[in-house]
Amino acid sequence: MVTGGGDYCTGESHWVWSFLCGAAEAKALNRTLVVPARRCISAAHSLTGKKEEKPMGLYYNMGHMMSRQPMMYETEFKQRFGSMDPEKLQGTGSTGSTGSMSVEEFKVWGATEWVRERTRDVTLVVRRLREEQFAYQICGVPENKGEEERRRRGRGGKMGDWEEKVEREGKLEEEELEEEEEEEEEEEEEEEEEEEEEEEEEEEEEEEEEEEEEEEEEEERRRRRRRRRRRRRRRRRRRRRRRRRRRRRRRRRRRRRSSGVIHWHVASGDPCWCEVLKRDHSLLWRPPALSKLSSNISASMGWDYDAVHVRRGDKVKPSNRRYWPNLDQDTQPHALKKTLPKFIQPGRHVYIASNERTPGFFSPLASLYKIHVLSDYRHLWGPGSQFRRDFRTLLRSLNETTIKPEMDAYMEWIVEATVIANAKKRVETFNDLTNDSKNAMIRHNTTEASS
Repeated sequence: MVTGGGDYCTGESHWVWSFLCGAAEAKALNRTLVVPARRCISAAHSLTGKKEEKPMGLYYNMGHMMSRQPMMYETEFKQRFGSMDPEKLQGTGSTGSTGSMSVEEFKVWGATEWVRERTRDVTLVVRRLREEQFAYQICGVPENKGEEERRRRGRGGKMGDWEEKVEREGKLEEEELEEEEEEEEEEEEEEEEEEEEEEEEEEEEEEEEEEEEEEEEEEERRRRRRRRRRRRRRRRRRRRRRRRRRRRRRRRRRRRRSSGVIHWHVASGDPCWCEVLKRDHSLLWRPPALSKLSSNISASMGWDYDAVHVRRGDKVKPSNRRYWPNLDQDTQPHALKKTLPKFIQPGRHVYIASNERTPGFFSPLASLYKIHVLSDYRHLWGPGSQFRRDFRTLLRSLNETTIKPEMDAYMEWIVEATVIANAKKRVETFNDLTNDSKNAMIRHNTTEASS
């Protein structure tokens, strides 16, 4: 269970990133994930202009999600155990049981591997976050080794016994990997020398055989057969050696992937022996109403189109020019005319996903491409549309009578993300259209804090 933090009313992409990280850790700890039954919609993206809560089932296929991984709603958890407060749950038992509940709380920077070791006999594992922390920080962000010693000394404190043990184990494992790599390189060099010697022997044998063939014409057929047999044997040996090399390389890669990695968590700067948590995006199936809508948009372009993500909105405001000085100019239509032909052939159907709200902003690109934006398809979710009928059916299944069957900004983001995923080619803002850094604000704030 994850409590607190700043993920409550964030945007859809941020919320998904944190949710998948929490689900990955619950899977790694072999625990049932406690999820909220309703999620917050910020005032900037709601239909009423006020902050509101809506059921999770409107945005995600919860049936599919719970079939893939053990999950439980907070309401179900409260009914079963009587409270959501970890302090009250300590020592209590579930309804109808005689056992007691053991609770262990951890901060955001507690490593998953370390948490697993300490919670083998614990019933409930709780991550308690502060307001400035987010659930996606649970996964951690690995940094280079040069930063480790600098940060450890910069904090002015000694590492704990567990951290020293982790550091020793990490160094030992790195030394073992280096020794294995050196041994493998030596073996490969020896094998190459053997192959060269064999090739020289083959040449000498061929020369001798040619001389013998001139003298002994009668035994020519037998010698050819012998030669063929030798060549076959040598080919088999080479194939076996190649297979051995490939197996060794695969084993080495598996060891590196499965082994822990010493890295620093963003929130605390503390070192930890962490396994890399992989987010399982296959959990996120969308409700049929939103899936059909995105499929209809893709079908209108014949399922043969390219997608461009153009990030503008808040990032091109004058107050943010110091973070992204070139973004405004690089995403203007006249700049896109020069940049997009490098990635997309003219004449293609191009879907543009952007938070630019100026009507007709991308119209100048119509001379090069067949431009499509989300506002062109508003009739697909307007009054009397199939989307409205499917949405009402979904609301009835969730026992929701007060919510209107209308699209909000979060649903628009989900539809656009699905349309982009179905495209033949995808062009990103910060990777392709501009040289500005996506995380410029984070880096700027980190630099200021360190100075």
